[in-house]
Amino acid sequence: MPSHPEPIISTNAFCSGQFAPHGEFRIQCLEGLLCYEAIGPFNLEAVRALGPARRQAFERWASTPGARPAVLVHWQHSALMSPEAFAAYHAGLSATVQSLAMPPVVAWVAEPELEGMDFMVERFAKVFADSRIEFRLFTDWREAERWLRARLAEADKR
Repeated sequence: MPSHPEPIISTNAFCSGQFAPHGEFRIQCLEGLLCYEAIGPFNLEAVRALGPARRQAFERWASTPGARPAVLVHWQHSALMSPEAFAAYHAGLSATVQSLAMPPVVAWVAEPELEGMDFMVERFAKVFADSRIEFRLFTDWREAERWLRARLAEADKR
């Protein structure tokens, strides 16, 4: 993910619960895209903290009425999460999408050998499809960014 001096929202600021979080999501807005660094693996506490972090990011940077939000996620270390964490991710994403005028378009960037991505991407793709989120996985940041911008330009024409 490109390095910029933009403010960052971290799930570490929202963690609470019985156990310490394993994994972190860092969110910032870069040239109109909500960019996440997802540093896994993730437990339930880390994923629960994503809800308020995501809400704050969308309110701060993606609240333009009628605009389609675009999300670019750069995965690092691992995409694995416990079944409980995955269920919390699904519930939190569904709640976020219901609060938006339009579902976001989402691009992920991960190295092909990223731990757990081959296993998790199919599960996430189903969650995205259930929420009417257009989704695609890439290995190159610039290619993912071009695809997102093309999807946004197409949405603007409608």
